[in-house]
Amino acid sequence: MKKDKKKKRMHPVLHLIISIIKTSLIAFFIIFIFMIGVQKLSNNNLSVGGIRLFTVVSESMVPRYEIGDVLLIKEVDLSEIKKGDNLCYQGLEGDYAGKVITHEVKDIVLDQHGKKSFKTEGIANVLTDPLVSEEQVYGVVQYKTVILSFISKLAYNKVTFYMCIFIPIIGLVIYYFAILFSQVSKKLDEKADEILSQEDEDYNIVKDLEKFKKDLSSKKKK
Repeated sequence: MKKDKKKKRMHPVLHLIISIIKTSLIAFFIIFIFMIGVQKLSNNNLSVGGIRLFTVVSESMVPRYEIGDVLLIKEVDLSEIKKGDNLCYQGLEGDYAGKVITHEVKDIVLDQHGKKSFKTEGIANVLTDPLVSEEQVYGVVQYKTVILSFISKLAYNKVTFYMCIFIPIIGLVIYYFAILFSQVSKKLDEKADEILSQEDEDYNIVKDLEKFKKDLSSKKKK
């Protein structure tokens, strides 16, 4: 008889923690990809729960925000916007036209109808932006996402992108396919062994029947 090999099992608590971390990371990246997809398809006209994610592409807010930083923007009531807030808006004039800008609010202007406009400026810039109307506003920066900013900055550099993101992802894909292939191969081997075992059993039954017939025939002759 074969001795059963004792398999080392992971501690239930450790297994639960790892499962929670894996599930959280997967959910996090699914939400991130979904949000980016919604923004791209709608040309930034739609948000997910009033939340948008934008990547910094200029040095106008250095050292507060650097190129590659991913900012979480939340839609807020215009009455809540105040001086010092980092306002995210759609540029319409000059070099800003068609671009998503994130600059600091320097002043708030009210016209005769009580409609607000915002004077904004990049903290690394000398010139004030063109006046920002209410319709241009996406929202206010809530915080910089550390993990996504780190990944984004790696992606900006071709060498680090291939070394730290592309190659590891390809490696993981190959690894999981290898595991899947191993599992399928194991199941096929088990099925083949089962079929062979059944064939051997059937063969033995046939042999036993033939022997039984021979024995019976011999007894009749006697």
